[in-house]
Amino acid sequence: MLYNHANRIIEDKNLPDLSIRATKRRKKIYEQCRLISPVELSDPAFETNLPFPFVFHTLPNCFKFSLYDGNEYWVYSGREKFAPLLQKLKEVRESCQNSGFWLYGTWGYGKSDLESALVCYLTGKGERVVYIADCHECMKDPVPYIRAAMRFA
Repeated sequence: MLYNHANRIIEDKNLPDLSIRATKRRKKIYEQCRLISPVELSDPAFETNLPFPFVFHTLPNCFKFSLYDGNEYWVYSGREKFAPLLQKLKEVRESCQNSGFWLYGTWGYGKSDLESALVCYLTGKGERVVYIADCHECMKDPVPYIRAAMRFA
């Protein structure tokens, strides 16, 4: 049984479908990204279509998606900041004092692409990641949005 924020029992008929889609998407990302290196993801000459690492029914507007084989793909062009981002994540994981860090930049800098590529890279390494793809959309109805993120993880 599922409960809402007021501890009332709710029924979600889409949950099995969401779980199946999330499992298939995670497997697709693993297959496609397990051999991609941080060097490639950091190289501006590298370009590939990556399955988007999220399964909610609405996708972030900041990406241009194409749909084939039942997955949403976006074009990722390597970003020089990918390797430092991955290094910072490693440092935070090993630190007893830090539990996070900020990824910031101006509009159009590529923050969302870097985050999504990082999720794909980590998924390709067999790690579980909870990824909130669009905070604005999440705030509209957080329970199903976070549920979708957890299903992917």
